[in-house]
Amino acid sequence: SVVYRGVDRNLGRAVAIKVVSVPAGHAAQRDELRARFRREAGAAASTPHHPNVVQIYDYGTDPQLDLDFIVMELLEGRDLKQAMAAGALSLPESVRVLREAARGLAAGHPAGVVHRDVKPANVFLTGQGEIESVCLLDFGIAKPLEADPEHDLTRTGHVAYSPAYASPEQLRGERSPTPGSDVYQLGLIGYEMLAGERPYDEWD
Repeated sequence: SVVYRGVDRNLGRAVAIKVVSVPAGHAAQRDELRARFRREAGAAASTPHHPNVVQIYDYGTDPQLDLDFIVMELLEGRDLKQAMAAGALSLPESVRVLREAARGLAAGHPAGVVHRDVKPANVFLTGQGEIESVCLLDFGIAKPLEADPEHDLTRTGHVAYSPAYASPEQLRGERSPTPGSDVYQLGLIGYEMLAGERPYDEWD
């Protein structure tokens, strides 16, 4: 996927437009994946707005360009992956990131929306320098556009999650991650922020 900065002409506000690529395949498979995308995007968009979850304004498929898109709140800052690459976060900063990310997850879970891919790149820190707020990206939306893990492993060798932050049930190939999967992944992020390294890597 690619994210562009755009302008909502009706409201005159800056927005982020994420263009998502549907995997190539048979027409029936593409239609199924797009139906899943719209269903999941609709569920995420209908979740009550929370300050720790990026707000979704619109979603759909452009019939002329044959591209799927998500229009969402434009955030200024950096993601947690970039922040950790620049240097270790302090203990108070790490605790704040975990607390606010947990609040964001808790906003979607009662509505049945599971993130599926909680990793540093999907935890966004707004502000320049000092953290102003923490916001979760791709809440339950990006993954439905990718094939099921079992299909990926047998057909392309690719999995629809980040192995370094996957929960045990994802690694076992179970198709329906639960809120517990998100909590486990957030715990891995916490370990990495506090210890300065992952508890294990993709090759363990």
